[in-house]
Amino acid sequence: TDFVTTIRAKEMALNKACQPFETEMRASVWDESIQRGQWLLGLMVIQSLSGFILQSYEALIKNHMVVTLFLTMLVGAGGNAGNQSTIKVIEGMASGEIRVSWATFRRVMEDQVAVGLVLAVFMTAAGFVRVLLTNGLTAMKDGAGWELTADGLKNCVA
Repeated sequence: TDFVTTIRAKEMALNKACQPFETEMRASVWDESIQRGQWLLGLMVIQSLSGFILQSYEALIKNHMVVTLFLTMLVGAGGNAGNQSTIKVIEGMASGEIRVSWATFRRVMEDQVAVGLVLAVFMTAAGFVRVLLTNGLTAMKDGAGWELTADGLKNCVA
C-alpha cells in the first residue's frame, strides 16, 4: 500500500503542476508569443556566452581544426546535463520533495555541483576515448586531445 500511496501522491502533484499549463493553453496567440519570446530571448543571450568561450580557444581551434568535429558532441552533452538537473528540480518541486527555501536552494546547488564535477570527469574521459576511437592517434599527435583534456579538467576544478 505504500507503493500505491506514493504513486497516487505523485499523480496528484503532477496534476497540480499541469494546471498552469492548462490555463496557458487558453492564452491568446499574442500573449503566448510574448511570454515564450521573453524566455527564448533570455536563453539566446545566455547561449551567446558560448561564443565568448569559443573565442578564448581561438588559437587552439586554429591550430587544431579537428576540434571543430567534436563541438556538437560537447555542446550537446553540456545542454543535456543542464536539462537533467533542471528536470530533477522541477520533478522534486512538483512532488513536494523540494520546497522553495534558501536552505533547500543551497542543498540542491551543492548536490548538483558535486554531480556536475563527477560527470565532468567522466564525460571528459568518455570524450577522450571517443576522439581516440574516431580519429585514432591523429588528434593526439597534434596535441589537440591532450590540450582539451587538460583544459576540461582544469575548468572542472576551477
